[in-house]
This record gives sequence, C-alpha cells and structure tokens, in this order.
Amino acid sequence: MLAQMDIDRGARLTGTATASGQAPTPAGGTTPARTVSEGSSSGVVTVAQTPELSVVKSAAPATVSRVGESVSYSFVVANTGNVTMSDIRVVDELAGSALNVTCPTRSLAPGGTLTCTAAAYAVTQADVDRGRIASAARASGQAPTPTGGAVPARTVSEGSSSGVVTVTQTRGLSVVRSAAPVTASRAGDRVSYSFVVTNTGNVTMSDVRVVDELVAPAGPALNVTCPTQSLAPGATLTCTAAGPYVVKQADVDRGRVESRAVASGQGPTPAGGTAPERTVSEGSSSGTVTIAHTPGLSVVKSATSATVSRAGERVSYSYVVTNTGNVTMSAIRVVDDMAGLDATCQAVDQPLAPNGTLTCTAGPYVVTQADID
Repeated sequence: MLAQMDIDRGARLTGTATASGQAPTPAGGTTPARTVSEGSSSGVVTVAQTPELSVVKSAAPATVSRVGESVSYSFVVANTGNVTMSDIRVVDELAGSALNVTCPTRSLAPGGTLTCTAAAYAVTQADVDRGRIASAARASGQAPTPTGGAVPARTVSEGSSSGVVTVTQTRGLSVVRSAAPVTASRAGDRVSYSFVVTNTGNVTMSDVRVVDELVAPAGPALNVTCPTQSLAPGATLTCTAAGPYVVKQADVDRGRVESRAVASGQGPTPAGGTAPERTVSEGSSSGTVTIAHTPGLSVVKSATSATVSRAGERVSYSYVVTNTGNVTMSAIRVVDDMAGLDATCQAVDQPLAPNGTLTCTAGPYVVTQADID
C-alpha cells in the first residue's frame, strides 16, 4: 500500500520478481529441487508529486465607517496537493504595505488546513474615500525534496480576493456666513462677507463652492471664491465674496440685508462605482446685517409775497419737503394751521427717497383785517 511518506519522497516503487516451479520426478529417481527464474526489475511505478495550496481570507468586521477603526484578518490555508507542505507563509499586500501575517510552524498534510492571522489593520482616509478595503492574499509553502532530486521552488497559491471590507460613506457639508460690519445705517454702506465651510461627512470633498443669493429683497448672487484645496472630514476652509456688498435703499427700507448661503462639493468616486452627485449643504442664513430705521422730514415754507398792505390781498404758499431720514417715505402731507389753507403736494403717491424733496402748494390766502392789525 502506498504511504504518504512514499509520495513525499517522490519515490520510484521498484522490486525484483522471480518465478519458480516444480519439475516432474524422473522414473526411479528423486524429486528435483524447484526451478527458480532470474530476477526481473521491470514494472517500476513512479510517484508523481503535485504540490498545491489555496487560501481564503476573512475580515472582521465586514463593514466600517470611519478612519482609525480596526479590522482583523484571518487566512485559512488548505493543502490541495498530494504532498506534505512545510514553512507555510501568507503575504497580503494591503494599502501598499504587506500585513504582518503569522502562520503556525507545523507542516500541512494533503487535505489539511491551518489558520494564519494578521495584526489589526487601522482604516485610513484613503480606504474611506475608496469605499472599500480589498487586496489579494497569497499563500506559499515548501514541498518536500524528491529522493535523489533537487529542492523544488516554493509553491505559491493563486491570489484570494475574499475578505473585502465595505466602508459606509457619508457625505456632508455645512456653511456658516459672517458679515462685517453686522450693522449698517444707509444706502451705500459696504459689507464684507466670509463663509466657513465644514466637511461634516467621512469622505474627502473637492471642488468646494459657495453660492449666496439675496432673498429679501431679491438680488443677484454674490461672487464667492473658495480655495481649490480638498477638504478632509472635520476640516474647514474659508471662502470670501469678491468685493464688498453695497447696501441698497431697498435693504435699508426692509431693515436688514438677508441672504441664503449654500455650499457644495464633490465626493470621491467609490472603487468600481460611478461618480456621485455633488453634495449640497443646507442653506445658512447667518450673517444677517441689521439696519436701524431713522425716519425724518423737514419742511420749508415760502410765500409769493413777502409783504402785504391791505386786507383782501392774496398770498400763495409753497412748501419744500425734504426726507432727512434713511428710509423711503410715502403718503407725504403738509398741514398748515393758517385758516383756510389746504396744501396740495406734487406726486403725493410717489415714495420720497432719503435726501429727496417734493413741493407742496397752498392758497391763495386772502389777507384779513386782523392780519393787518
């Protein structure tokens, strides 16, 4: 019966065969000795050696979500050949540097298995950005030296791509807007804006942009410039608006400059996947500029005749009204307590902007004797 040690030696099974037989006894003679043939060494059996290994990698846990998490790997090596293997090793090139894999030092019989283990692997940001941790593991071992032959080369298994770890990707951005100064008083005041964008997800973001649109009163979007650098999870970058915003009269009338800022960025493409849509933050209404209202009017009254001499003369009056405040005024009226005067204002339905004027008229007023007296 063929033993494992015979296969491991790669031996040739040989032996010498002889035949013997009994010749007949001659008449009146004695029985002759048995007749024996010469030995035959034909019919040699050669033992074929087929060294072979396989390896299956496993990871725990199979899913991670953040940098620094630990992943433990184990490698089950099977002897799928017909010779005993020794000096079993496993190499796994992960993230550019081989894991430190330790295997038992015992030999591995055909059909047998052994388990190798690696030190815990720490998840990197590059792993999270790829969305997976994958690498090929290969097992190798030393086959026995055939009797009278040379030491064979190490047997290397095919690569095993099992044990893939999935990384849960979460994309997120937030933006906080700041204004300087935070108060204004009149049209023409200038306000500078800055925007701090934070990566609230777990993947690196690139091509970060900020859009800031005035919402009340409506106006064009500010021209916001952001650094071109990528943004790591938890990191921030500051974007600025090109040039100060010039306060409009509509802002003053409303009492505030209000807008809505939104940040967006591009997340990485997962390994073997498609590029994701741009990540957009929630809108930020921080950095509102308040404007205190200071309404004010002045009126200058003029008469067509500076002097009169008798009762019955007629005098007409005009009133120049000036908006001395910082807000637009409407429904302008002039009341003169002189009896019989009823002032009429031009374009009374039109608003009066700060520093604007309108003219009202009244009369004519008929001079009375009481005025003369």
